[in-house]
Amino acid sequence: MNEVVIKMNTQLVIFVTTPLLESDIKKYGVDYYKKNGLSVWFFNFWPLFSKGHTHKVDIEFKNQINIDSIRTLIVELIKFKRRNAIFLSDVSYGDKRFILYLILTILRIDYSFVDNWYAILPKKNDGIIIAKLKNLIKTIIHPIKQLKKLIYKVCLKKPKYVFMPNKRSFHCVAIAGKKSIIVPYSSFNHDDFLASENEIDNNLLLGEKYFVFIDQYLTKHPDFARAGIKPPVTDKYYNSLNNCFRNLEAQNNIKYVVACHPRRAMEDTLFFDTEEVYCYKTYSLIKNSYFVIAHCSTSIYWAVLLNKPIVFIKTDEMMSTYIENHIETFAKELKQDVYNIDCDYFQLRTMQLNVDNNLYEQFRCNNIVFNPENKLKTYEIIYDTFFNKRLD
Repeated sequence: MNEVVIKMNTQLVIFVTTPLLESDIKKYGVDYYKKNGLSVWFFNFWPLFSKGHTHKVDIEFKNQINIDSIRTLIVELIKFKRRNAIFLSDVSYGDKRFILYLILTILRIDYSFVDNWYAILPKKNDGIIIAKLKNLIKTIIHPIKQLKKLIYKVCLKKPKYVFMPNKRSFHCVAIAGKKSIIVPYSSFNHDDFLASENEIDNNLLLGEKYFVFIDQYLTKHPDFARAGIKPPVTDKYYNSLNNCFRNLEAQNNIKYVVACHPRRAMEDTLFFDTEEVYCYKTYSLIKNSYFVIAHCSTSIYWAVLLNKPIVFIKTDEMMSTYIENHIETFAKELKQDVYNIDCDYFQLRTMQLNVDNNLYEQFRCNNIVFNPENKLKTYEIIYDTFFNKRLD
């Protein structure tokens, strides 16, 4: 039967947990949806889930509704339900977010789920008995939390579509139901890679050889406040970075630049001992770099897609922290060493800048894109799923 385009809904509502940056508007494909006749709205849950904490905003998007109370959430959901809107959640399931999925169930609102920010997590090597014992302890210590998880699993409405960037997406596995339709997807990082394939090379540091450090704003990232956890490092961290990078710069006669985390406040860029600090240019900086230095940022995906050598580093402050575990996990996936720049500088000087093409391709398939042959951007996959369905 011929393909039939069904387009009864004209409004798309996306649930997010952080105020939008200008780069987010592009990543979520707002312009693409508009060109195809959709009005895009964002429900921002930052005020509700992270009360008392500020967050960098560099754009005032008029179609952004701040969800600061349960009442506001209910009112806005009912309003958009009456408009026959499509609801797409980029809010992973968690104890604090249980209320969102409870209300969606009570109001009988269909929704879909998307995992745009898949990150590699350290694997748990517990045996079955140890795992069951840990779950029992969790239930005893946090009975309400475990009860909520059980209620979600057994009683609450599950997403219709689950846009899954790879087969290991823990967010998708946690939220999907038996009747959820899994849609092969990719990470936002893959979109930039596809978009740049036909672009003219635009080197920000034309004619200069440099390495780039991928900043994660580990001293003041607002997500730490949202999660209620202490940042893993203090301002001392920047001394470690600057000393290491200056030594590498002098030793190799190569400039170093910093690709700032998009949430970093501009005044905080002064901690870096270089004038070459760029915001919203991470992909381009990686693309034209000699090699990449990183911790555990998902921007590492770009380095893999672009076949760039990656050097993983940590500091003394990170030892025995969750950040160290994340770094070690990323490095293990690519069979790379992790250098402690506070004490392993000699080893760092003799590092080998190699790229194993087979390992990089395996990493890409495991973590970046569900279907390696996919040539569609994330928002194109979402649009096609909702509107360009074949009727049998």
